Amino acid sequence: MARSTVGYAVLTLGHSIEYQGRDGFVDEIYVRPAWRRRGVARELLRALEEEAVAVGVRALHLEVERQKEAVQALYHHLGFEDHDRVLMTKQLG
Repeated sequence: MARSTVGYAVLTLGHSIEYQGRDGFVDEIYVRPAWRRRGVARELLRALEEEAVAVGVRALHLEVERQKEAVQALYHHLGFEDHDRVLMTKQLG
């Protein structure tokens, strides 16, 4: 049986004074449309969290667009909390 990639997740690492050590940011998570709502994102996040713990991450962050309520529900179910903060970005260069 041929294998194909159905999705991916990217974790970036940093250091947080607030969380007293290494933190991680889910920089990107993507699942091909035909594979959505099949548990792929859940499994990707589980594997990413497992790897984060293995490298000493104390807090894991992600961002989600406000209108994507179904994805927000998944993240809440997986233990992510909304801290009522606004992520702001300035692109440099």
